[in-house]
Amino acid sequence: MKSQNRITLSGRNVFAGAVGAAALLVLNGMAVADHGGDDGGDRSGRGFGSPTVKPLPGYKQINLVSDVPGQALHTDTNLVNPWGLVIGPGGSLTVADNHSGLATFYSPEGRLARSPLPVDDDPTGVAINHSSEDFLITDGTGSRSARLIFATESGKILGWNQGLNPANAVVVADNSPSNAVYKGIALARTRAGAMLFATDFHNGKVDMFDSSFHWVGSFTDATVDAGFAPFNVQNIGGWLFVTFAKQLGPENEDDEAGPGNGFVDIFRPDGHLVRRFASHGMLNSPWGLAVATRSFGKFRDALLVGNFGDGRINAYNLRTGAFLGQLSDPHGGPIQIEGLWALGFGRDSDWGRDDDNDDVPNNALYFTSGPADESHGLLGVIVPARRNRHGD
Repeated sequence: MKSQNRITLSGRNVFAGAVGAAALLVLNGMAVADHGGDDGGDRSGRGFGSPTVKPLPGYKQINLVSDVPGQALHTDTNLVNPWGLVIGPGGSLTVADNHSGLATFYSPEGRLARSPLPVDDDPTGVAINHSSEDFLITDGTGSRSARLIFATESGKILGWNQGLNPANAVVVADNSPSNAVYKGIALARTRAGAMLFATDFHNGKVDMFDSSFHWVGSFTDATVDAGFAPFNVQNIGGWLFVTFAKQLGPENEDDEAGPGNGFVDIFRPDGHLVRRFASHGMLNSPWGLAVATRSFGKFRDALLVGNFGDGRINAYNLRTGAFLGQLSDPHGGPIQIEGLWALGFGRDSDWGRDDDNDDVPNNALYFTSGPADESHGLLGVIVPARRNRHGD
């Protein structure tokens, strides 16, 4: 759905999440990172630019797929407001296209890999299920585990297994009667078994489902500022990282962008709040989450948090929550991707750049975005900028 106060960039290619790399998270000594929260002005975002921080040069943005011809290496008209992103075996990419109601499938280079999959009207987050015993779906004649699980803004959870029904996803939970608006989804394992988590932005909570898709409870952080609600959730090293964005009233179905509008919390999979990871500061409707690989330049091993509000990518020390900076281009300007959604690391495939990045596995930060107020789409990748093979 559309959000207000979006940053529109002129004169540059803005056609621009999420399963991050697994990480070992050491909580001992982790500090609560509160980066101000007073960036000047109110939190509405009206009349204010993003907080300023000196970016460090060093990353390239490569646009792989767009719905608009000429904006990327490949064109796919179904890629409209691509939101959730998962990276499968061999680097395959699955994208949940919110405005086309589809899931689209690509190679690491951005080439179409198969026909699109209808997924209700408005899919958001998507997760891969690697278990053959949990999250079973049926088509009336047989049952198999859902390999892909989708959340939607209409309050539904859908599962898909190509071997069961290659043409359609199956609705496995429907909380539309309670006006649920699911923006993100994640899977994790607890002592009770596998669990599914979906952020209900409208009702301000994270819903919990067991391995049979039965709702078993919900949780949130009651200490965040009034009007903030869970926006996305991601399993990082067995812990649930939950981002919070400000609700846009009175409907409370979309976010209100603005400098400092955001929190990031850490929860146990049982819903117990561990601690606040980041507050306000450079956050602006944060949604995308990914842990950088060790080969990802100056921000290696950092938690990357993408802002939907201003399109910037923040880096935090994964252990302490300390703010490290923002990703920038080779000239030192901040990378700013309008309508930025998912972040996720996958295989670097060179894409004709003629540099040495493709020698490093899983060096590429893939992203999805819905530019022009979510009316278009972009799937791209960000890699460390390095000298090319000719020494330029």
